[in-house]
Amino acid sequence: GAFAEFRDRLNASLAQGREEIEFRIQRGTEFRSVTVAPVPACDYPVLVAESNAINAYTDGFKIVVFRGLLRFVRDDDELAMVISHELAHIALGHIDAQRQNAAAGAVAGAVFDVLIAATTGIYTSLGRGIGSSIGLQAFSQEFEAEADYLSAYMLAQAGYDYTKLPGLFRHLGTVSREAEAYNHTHPTSPQRVIYLQNIVQEIRSKQDAGAPLVPEKRAPAN
Repeated sequence: GAFAEFRDRLNASLAQGREEIEFRIQRGTEFRSVTVAPVPACDYPVLVAESNAINAYTDGFKIVVFRGLLRFVRDDDELAMVISHELAHIALGHIDAQRQNAAAGAVAGAVFDVLIAATTGIYTSLGRGIGSSIGLQAFSQEFEAEADYLSAYMLAQAGYDYTKLPGLFRHLGTVSREAEAYNHTHPTSPQRVIYLQNIVQEIRSKQDAGAPLVPEKRAPAN
């Protein structure tokens, strides 16, 4: 509850019209005074999960980064790539679409369960569970491509080094055993690296031409 308490106190101070907020933090036995000046931002907090897994995810309300991933990324640019990718899933409506797909799959699976029960007299929820899982994975490859594309533009607009994107996924490919959880939900492949390189070239060309950094499409052509 510490995060929620801190958020509520922060919001209360802002409601009083304060432009700067001072608070104290404790590091070991040392106390420090910190002054912050809040600025408007996306209402999607980034939280850290105490797990050694190399993974990150979003449920549409928050972005969760596993501590194992924090040890895996090599600099702030690579961490920003992970966060922007999850943020792109939210912006593109992928989380709601996955929930709808999972619900539709569960309904189809439930019909299968009823048919099995009518035949054998035994009812299980196996079909419902399998259907939900299949529905959840529907269009996952397309969703990943779309999120890659939009997140690259987010990085460029925010001033991060988006040209490191292909290198991050090459790095993930070299530690597939440790990154098994991440690879399960964020597939890595040579094809993905190639189209990430194409996205980098697209953005770089716009920057060289002084053109607005606005995405042209939702996903790159493979």
